[in-house]
Amino acid sequence: MYSMMRRTSREWLEEQGKDDVENPPVTLQMIERSYSMEDVDSMLGFEGNSKYTNRQMSDMEVCTLIDTQLLGRYHVDSVYSLSQRQKVAIANELRYDLQITNEVQLARCLVMNYDNGR
Repeated sequence: MYSMMRRTSREWLEEQGKDDVENPPVTLQMIERSYSMEDVDSMLGFEGNSKYTNRQMSDMEVCTLIDTQLLGRYHVDSVYSLSQRQKVAIANELRYDLQITNEVQLARCLVMNYDNGR
């Protein structure tokens, strides 16, 4: 309710100007500084001692990772030789362990149909 009833910035500045105080009006920028993307990246990098990165891996990087590091666990040479269950297991591992959240990209690299719930 407060957010719906609060004054606009212009009204707030006008009201403060009527107070006959020598100091400039208080604004949000004076109270809270904004953060650059570099600051946010730096803070998130230390979040929970994780290896956070906001850089999205390319399809080639994800497919190469699957081919070089994950296929050997299933004793196959290609994603085309994996069962549907094995593909889902690899997708889950990439999603949870490496934070690859682009489901369309995972579906492309694992040769899976992706219909987005349709």
